[in-house]
Amino acid sequence: MTRFRPLLPLFALPLLMIFTASAGAEDAATDPAPAAAQALQQQLAELVAAHDYQQAYRTAAARLADAEGEPVFDFYYGFSAAQLGYYDEALFVFERLVAEYPAVARYRLELARVCYELGQISCARQSFLLVRDSNPPAGIRQTIDDYLTRLERQQAMSEPEWSGLLSLSAGYDTNFNSATDADQINIPDTSLVAEIDSDSQASSSPYYQLRAQAGYFHPLSLRTAWHLEAGGSRKDNREDDLYDLDNLYAEGGIRRLFGRHQLRFRGRFSQYWLGQDRLLSETSAHLIWYQQLTTGWTLKPELNLSLQKNQFNDSLDQKRAELILTLQWSGAEISAEAALVAEKSFAREDDYSRRTAGLNGTLSYSPGRYGTLYSGILYRDYQYQDAPPPDSNPERDEQMLQLRAGYSYGLSSALSLYLQSSHIRYNSNVPLYEYDRTLTEAGINLSF
Repeated sequence: MTRFRPLLPLFALPLLMIFTASAGAEDAATDPAPAAAQALQQQLAELVAAHDYQQAYRTAAARLADAEGEPVFDFYYGFSAAQLGYYDEALFVFERLVAEYPAVARYRLELARVCYELGQISCARQSFLLVRDSNPPAGIRQTIDDYLTRLERQQAMSEPEWSGLLSLSAGYDTNFNSATDADQINIPDTSLVAEIDSDSQASSSPYYQLRAQAGYFHPLSLRTAWHLEAGGSRKDNREDDLYDLDNLYAEGGIRRLFGRHQLRFRGRFSQYWLGQDRLLSETSAHLIWYQQLTTGWTLKPELNLSLQKNQFNDSLDQKRAELILTLQWSGAEISAEAALVAEKSFAREDDYSRRTAGLNGTLSYSPGRYGTLYSGILYRDYQYQDAPPPDSNPERDEQMLQLRAGYSYGLSSALSLYLQSSHIRYNSNVPLYEYDRTLTEAGINLSF
């Protein structure tokens, strides 16, 4: 989607004719532009005034061979290119205009903004300061000051930094073993009933959970950076240590900025323990593109590939490919996102291979000092490739719905409290796999 974003709307049109006219005044006095060139310049001016930057850019690009070098034409061409995000083209135009007409503040101002968008901090700062020193109108000076403030923030972001998180929580889990609460089930296609012993039924327990992570972010340039992160968690059920869950992970990745868009790649390794036994390990790769559509709206396609090794049962080893398409919106107090999910897993035994389709959704409300209310929904539809043994059983067809709601309150910039609850409903055409589970917990987070 083409992005139309005026760079300095406070004065773009009123000063446009003043600056461009002064830029070409000397040439016009000795060698007036032909009527055709004047008509082209007037057409471009009208298109820019109507904010039709796409058509202005196309019109100018089609006439480059015979019109390039005229300062008024060059200005409209570079200005339209910048409005559409073609900053490399705009940079070339405004560098040339500033070199030829160093006294024209408008050209230097456009050069400063293009340098800013390209992450060329030194060029942008120097150009903004030169324009500010020329005593521009108050509105322009304020806008320049705003840009200079942003440049200071960008400079700070270009420095390496460490980050960390510690979280401690306690709660209650109504079904920590994710089991059915039925004491007997009907065996499909027979009149037989199977009894389920109490150890295989849903069990509840209070629990505590500890999470920790540390990260290092290192910029390679203003547009490229790499990061490392490691962490772990422990969930301890008071009633039964057999289902205590531990996790350790490490990941690394790289980020590349393209204007206001972003490409990220990261690799991750995770190891899980159930009780005191190794449960499974997972190695994954993630490729994510952030496409800013317009102010507040971002489209995020994501490709995830993973290899899972189950240390309890080799037949559960699987390879997975997942596609996620997320639409994000962020406002002053409310943010939301919705995602479509498609996944295909290939297990060592075909009985456990499956196709997955799903939806994700989140909504949060942050009314300033009153903290943040948040909620989420997750839905998955699982279609297994073959019937589970025995072969007389039906092909497994399962659905999972998870609802989550919570509230967090910041005690300081680093310390926050939260309370949340989530409920999972798992449906299956094989009754043994059906269950309900609710987790409610409160905790404290320390970030640095």
